[in-house]
Amino acid sequence: MRVYVINLDRHTQRLARMHDVLGDVDFERIAAVEAACTGGPEHRHKLPLRFEDMTRFERACAASHAAAWQKLLESGASHACILEDDVLLSPDFSVFMADAGWVPEGCDVVKIETFAKKAMISRQLQPCRGRGLGRLYSTHLGAAGYVLSRQGAQKMLAHAARPARPVDHLLFDVPAIVEGLSVLQLDPALCMQLQKATHGQPEGEFQSSIQTSKDLAAKRTLPQKLAWEITRPWRQLMDFLQQWRKRASLRGIKFR
Repeated sequence: MRVYVINLDRHTQRLARMHDVLGDVDFERIAAVEAACTGGPEHRHKLPLRFEDMTRFERACAASHAAAWQKLLESGASHACILEDDVLLSPDFSVFMADAGWVPEGCDVVKIETFAKKAMISRQLQPCRGRGLGRLYSTHLGAAGYVLSRQGAQKMLAHAARPARPVDHLLFDVPAIVEGLSVLQLDPALCMQLQKATHGQPEGEFQSSIQTSKDLAAKRTLPQKLAWEITRPWRQLMDFLQQWRKRASLRGIKFR
């Protein structure tokens, strides 16, 4: 099992922290792509459905992850764990990184992160080194920590040149946007983004460059705000119906 940490050259504090967090776990740094090098708009007001709508930050994030996928293929290893440099890790993270024997055959991706949201996974979990593995049946965003197989890397790289969605949507927006991608969830999860875990906004290097929904709302024009409010009841109804349908199978992915 290879371990790759995606890190910008200028984020030396983040890298130093990851050395401390990972301890004896060997890892390879993947030089993240600077947003300034990618082009693209500064902001967006809706989920992009084509590459032209992707912000420069989303393009840079996708290119950085693609570099890790390519590194896995070049390494000859069967699997790699890909981490962003702002994660908290479980104390038994190293147990899962010792080998890839716990990843079921035919699985492309195992999400080892929780995004502090409810997600729908298999009712019956496969025992896995003190945790459980279940198939992911609903959207569970975030790409701060996941294990990727070689066949998964090949499938993802086919979409890497001009991705139509942010990288976490490509991986974990279920039904999968990437055709044929087999995705499992580890529960409890092994990692969580620092921002999610602290319920606050980190400072300095640890601030995220990716826009949040609050950021987007603040940047909407008056016509966009009016349209958003007019359609709010319809969106709330659709969300309620969707959650009602899934309610019996929803579970919160814990972090331990």
